[in-house]
Amino acid sequence: MVEGNREHNFVQPTGLYVTVSGLLLGHKWKPIAGIANANTRQLSYNVHMSHDWKLLGATLYTTTEEYTGHMSTANQI
Repeated sequence: MVEGNREHNFVQPTGLYVTVSGLLLGHKWKPIAGIANANTRQLSYNVHMSHDWKLLGATLYTTTEEYTGHMSTANQI
């Protein structure tokens, strides 16, 4: 989720919030860092997450994952 301020047709991102949904049994994700950038029609984001793989509550191993993407901004408020 990205929050921001709109001036005319431009959105300036002010916050980036990372959430995970779906089946989470045996997994734990924690955001490490993230950034959102704006252009005239869309926002792009880049997020780094720590992913713990668990079995019976014990961490088996941890990986670092990167997620990137784009989201369009609303045309009107």
